[in-house]
Amino acid sequence: MKKITLPQFIISIVLFVVFIAHAPIAHAIIYRHDVDPARFLQPDGAYPTVFDVFAGNGVATLIAPQWAITAAHVAHGIPQDEGFAVVIQGKSYEVLDVIIHPEWFDNRLDFDVALFKLAEPVAGISPTPLYRNQNEAGKVATIVGRGDSGTGETGATERDGLLRTVTNRVDFVERDKRLVFRFDEPDFIGATELEGVGGPGDSGGPALIEVDGVEYIAGISAFSAEEGDQLPGTYGTFDIYMRVSNHT
Repeated sequence: MKKITLPQFIISIVLFVVFIAHAPIAHAIIYRHDVDPARFLQPDGAYPTVFDVFAGNGVATLIAPQWAITAAHVAHGIPQDEGFAVVIQGKSYEVLDVIIHPEWFDNRLDFDVALFKLAEPVAGISPTPLYRNQNEAGKVATIVGRGDSGTGETGATERDGLLRTVTNRVDFVERDKRLVFRFDEPDFIGATELEGVGGPGDSGGPALIEVDGVEYIAGISAFSAEEGDQLPGTYGTFDIYMRVSNHT
């Protein structure tokens, strides 16, 4: 089956309507049904900068020794009183401050991004750098998560807590603010060998683009979009990430 490329402005209009009508929270890892599931598994510690904000529901990425980036709808749930902490590589770090994008409260589909500051620097881990080039369209990204998993035929079916990664190509940039990934069927032109998208459980997680051997965080997991009665995480799902380069 060939992948038909429509003019971008037509896709943008259609997708924007779909996003408004059906935009559930995302993400974990859902992968191709025709590839050995073991190929998507990663050992614990493979991505030390990626950690849970809430156990099993909400992820952040360390981007500086005391700073992490996540989705606004995740950060909004962090208690404002003192004492809330996250665990990074086995050590607990108290969250000192939360900064939610001020425009998120009025426009949640375009500004679902937030930062939070830790009370002390994280030692022994090199933070993930921000992707600053606005040339994401067409590039292959790695999506990281450990929430609900399944295949493109079934959608999310289980949660085992295992760390997984998939790859996907940035189909286009929507409204200059979102990176859009489509979960391509294995016989679609452009489908990657380890094609996949997010599923329930890991909102705020990263989409990473590699440059000269270094992985940069290019997107923040925000929501997914399906058409009609399509099940979340099945082939044809659109996976939407906030565009980091638009906020650097």
